[in-house]
Amino acid sequence: MREIPESRPRPRSRSSRRSTTRTRYADRRLAELLDALEERGALENAVVAVTADHGEAFGEHGDCFRGSNLYDELLRVPLVLVGPGLEPGAVRGNPVSLVGLRAVLLELGGAATDPGVDSESLLHPCQGQSCATCASTRWRRHDLASVLRWPFKLIRDRRDGFSRVFDLSRDPGEQHDLATEQAERGTAGPRTGARGVDPETVEALRALGYME
Repeated sequence: MREIPESRPRPRSRSSRRSTTRTRYADRRLAELLDALEERGALENAVVAVTADHGEAFGEHGDCFRGSNLYDELLRVPLVLVGPGLEPGAVRGNPVSLVGLRAVLLELGGAATDPGVDSESLLHPCQGQSCATCASTRWRRHDLASVLRWPFKLIRDRRDGFSRVFDLSRDPGEQHDLATEQAERGTAGPRTGARGVDPETVEALRALGYME
């Protein structure tokens, strides 16, 4: 069964060195910014957000390119918020999307927030449908979309319907595809219905909205 997608990996050591160099550069520039704010007496009342637009792949799924898949090594990024009104050291474990970050910064700064943009899930645990986060990318012949509704994650190629399902609570490295395991046993997967699928896979598909 084919992979979605796999590309020729570059040497891991070279990729790791480049990533480390970029990280150190960003760290130095962030320190300069914070020092400048502190010197001007503005840091105490500032809201600081530290995040990234994408992760980095180092061969976890045979890939060392960004944007080529929707596994968590590319989707999960740091998000640190510091400022007035925020609890120091608080950690939120629920999945969130950076789509709402602008609204949160406006809210914390006392400005009007964007209508229709949910900022609550970035600051407070989400409930129900609001816990779902989505992503998409196009790479070569693939048009991929993913949906995460903890702990289940679906990655689907919208061009041919090929899908993968992962239970991130048991498989954070996304190495055990529930849909593929069912197909290898000769039972039905997400493309053919629920007959013969074990309860764990059925639960995953329901959580992702693939089954009633």
